[in-house]
Amino acid sequence: MSNIDGALQRFRLNLGIKGFLTRNFLVQGFVTNVIAKNRLKLPTIELAEITDPGCSVSIRILPLRPWDTPYDDIVAICAIAKTTKPRRILEIGTARGRTTLLLSDNCPEAEISTYDIEPDAGSYFKTLNPPPARITLSTSDIHSDAARLRNGEKFNFIFIDANHIESAVRADSELAFELLAPGGVIVWHDYANSDYLFGYNRVPEVLAALSMDRSIRGVLGVELAVYRSNA
Repeated sequence: MSNIDGALQRFRLNLGIKGFLTRNFLVQGFVTNVIAKNRLKLPTIELAEITDPGCSVSIRILPLRPWDTPYDDIVAICAIAKTTKPRRILEIGTARGRTTLLLSDNCPEAEISTYDIEPDAGSYFKTLNPPPARITLSTSDIHSDAARLRNGEKFNFIFIDANHIESAVRADSELAFELLAPGGVIVWHDYANSDYLFGYNRVPEVLAALSMDRSIRGVLGVELAVYRSNA
């Protein structure tokens, strides 16, 4: 066996082990309840404290696939955004663009800039005829565009749901703080005790560290964390 063949075999084995461990509910239960049970350290806030009374949102696409953002989370994201009354929205992590489209529906005055490194990102809204004019999709790393964004108009609402490894969450969050307008809101998805193995989700750990200098809160009942800048 050549060195290349051996390396490929070890790579496939490693993926197989990782796949088994991350899908096995007994392993996940042990990790969640024993090894990593105290990950959610942020002070918490009720959704009602950060949304308008009687706020209603429009949900045209239900979460039907395992990887879709859960219904409760997407309702909360749209409600927080709608309450913020943003003129400019930034999304870091477009994926299929379901959240992007729902933010557009619920914030009809907002211009939305959304970033994802995958070339097929935004399939939910790119297939509409015509596609929403207020959504600008960039299939590139947002950090390659950071200088231009820093020199441009700030964003009133920023949603972060991209790569969840520690370095990426920290880099995305620090950039978001720089781009946030006074009185603006940042929302992170997957503030949850999940995917701890192999560093797949370090949102809780990064936000706990960042909260030492900023008032970041976990939102009760959903897998979100939120920050509002001073007006």
